[in-house]
Amino acid sequence: MAYEQDAEHIYRLLGERLGVRGSTLEARLLRAGRLLPRSLRREGQLLVDALKMEASPRLSKRIDHEAVQRAVKALAQHLSSIDARKRRFDRAVGITASIAFSLIVVIAGVIAVAYWRHLI
Repeated sequence: MAYEQDAEHIYRLLGERLGVRGSTLEARLLRAGRLLPRSLRREGQLLVDALKMEASPRLSKRIDHEAVQRAVKALAQHLSSIDARKRRFDRAVGITASIAFSLIVVIAGVIAVAYWRHLI
């Protein structure tokens, strides 16, 4: 069984849905890190290992094809369910909220210092 197409599909989904960059599937999976659940990181490593083993005629006989297909299906299902626009929007809202909170704290600090020095 050729896993190159499955690997290419997962590679594309990692780039599109999670915004992870890398030259190989293994690099993208490493960069995804905690963006993927632990079980899916293991599934991704299973696919990477199967790709490496597939290159050798002797090792290719040891590949658990059912497990690799389950891994591909689980990864594809999880990555397809991620909404890239919502992730970007949530990240932007989080950054904006953090900046707004910091500004409020700084302004409150300036007002408090001015009050204590009887400037207000």
